[in-house]
Amino acid sequence: FPVTIGGAGMFALPHVFVRAGIIYGFVALLFFAWVSISLNARYAKIIDQNGTNNRFAGYAKKYLGQTGYISALVFALGGIVFALTVYIVLATSFFSLIFPSFL
Repeated sequence: FPVTIGGAGMFALPHVFVRAGIIYGFVALLFFAWVSISLNARYAKIIDQNGTNNRFAGYAKKYLGQTGYISALVFALGGIVFALTVYIVLATSFFSLIFPSFL
């Protein structure tokens, strides 16, 4: 779950700044940084208060029941699949930078 938070998104930042402009780029960067920090701080608080060795889906099941557990699994797996898809798309760009005459 935490691996997908910052990963491939850092490669989108230059594109956002070029397309949207410096001011909107910084506003978007600050907003999404705040969202990410807030979510991680809340998750850390839950972990700290419990003292158990659960993972994200386990805490969702404990606090939100079976529906929360299924939702957490879907979101976690969806996030991983989405991040891997982004890396596959970016791989062609990186490959063309390394081997410009090959593609």
